[in-house]
Amino acid sequence: MDTAKLDVKVYAAQPPGDPSAVQPRDLIPVFHRWIQSTRLDELAIDVADYSHVPVGPGVLLICHDAHYAFDCGPDGPGLLYSRRRETRPSLLGIGDPVERWLSAIERALVACVELEREPDLAGRLTFPGNRLLLRVNDRLAATNVVTDRERLTAQLDEVARTLFPSGAKLEIADDDPRARPGWLLLAGESPGASGLLERVTSARAGAIA
Repeated sequence: MDTAKLDVKVYAAQPPGDPSAVQPRDLIPVFHRWIQSTRLDELAIDVADYSHVPVGPGVLLICHDAHYAFDCGPDGPGLLYSRRRETRPSLLGIGDPVERWLSAIERALVACVELEREPDLAGRLTFPGNRLLLRVNDRLAATNVVTDRERLTAQLDEVARTLFPSGAKLEIADDDPRARPGWLLLAGESPGASGLLERVTSARAGAIA
């Protein structure tokens, strides 16, 4: 399955019912500042507010190559990075599927670290780095669900070993054959977004070298 359309969701530590919990609308001024300051390695275009839509995408930072959202779906809150294409110079030439997954995870983690540093969120948002959703967001690319899932599972096993050398567990997120192929990556350790980002960046630098 050769596609750039990958989703990575990094789950946040946010207890249910916490009155101080970050809400999607809290991200609107944050994302606008990111556009103005070119905070990410993205061509950032606009902010879209879908927080009024039940089980919707929340608030989106729309970029040319990807969308970023603070997603509060039924599986829990988290930063959702959804890649659409690869046109930025830093994304050109990615051919290896494992490298593509790692680059998407890296982009998601960079956004998580930036959110944790936001003064407006006052330390209310943290990402333990022990739970991620990895999903292929391209139904047209899925020609054989069984074969594709076997191939993708092998790729993500390698990704898991890179992120968590001490071990992690991969679970199919939804076994409905009509669902987009997705996996939950669950680890027993919590390196945090910054710690996990260091591992990914180091692994990618080593692969390039």
